[in-house]
Amino acid sequence: MSFILGVTDNTGINLDPRTKLLLLIIVNILVFHSTANYLSFLIICLVCSLFLLNKKYKLAISSLVLYFLFTLVMIYIIPYMTGILVYLILIVMVTFYKLLPIFLMGSYFILTTTVSEFVASMEKIHMPKELIIPLSVFFRFIPTVFEEGKAIAEAMKMSGLGFNIQNIVTKPLKMLEYWFIPLMMSIVKTGDELSAAVLTRSMDNPAQRTNICEIGFHLIDYLYIAIALILLIMGFI
Repeated sequence: MSFILGVTDNTGINLDPRTKLLLLIIVNILVFHSTANYLSFLIICLVCSLFLLNKKYKLAISSLVLYFLFTLVMIYIIPYMTGILVYLILIVMVTFYKLLPIFLMGSYFILTTTVSEFVASMEKIHMPKELIIPLSVFFRFIPTVFEEGKAIAEAMKMSGLGFNIQNIVTKPLKMLEYWFIPLMMSIVKTGDELSAAVLTRSMDNPAQRTNICEIGFHLIDYLYIAIALILLIMGFI
């Protein structure tokens, strides 16, 4: 079954990391090149189907809902508003609306790919270690920063500075100070620790490394690559 569909486990069907990287590149090209709304919708559907393959149903549904909310606001609310505030809101809305597929595809890539799988797949395409090492650190860095930010927010909540509308309106500078400064200190410390961890695992060793990750292209990989290439052709046509 895994030979036909792909790597399967308790988190669903997982694509090869090289397929995910290709999809991420194609999504970036389409988002910045094409302005067709229907193509943006097809990209969102493609990414949400990837979430469904990995049994991340809540994330897939919430992504679709968020996309439709952005669409409704831009079609039925923004055109009837006037003033400088409208332009500011429109800039923010268009930015998030356009970059949403990239954020979702990047999130899928990071959430469903382990560092070992990523390193093994990049070594198969003979990517230089000068790129593999910082990228592998980045894979661990982003989830760790989110966890640290969540922990800081929980500590602030215990001190009566939880992230709610009242505190954001009445104490914006204090909240920014209590959350941003500890987060920056944590980011610096996390970066040093992850860099040391990578070197401890002899990632910089020029010798050929072995791995036990199941890396390879399957039918589901070829299917998504074909769909992505079709969307790419549609975007340029």
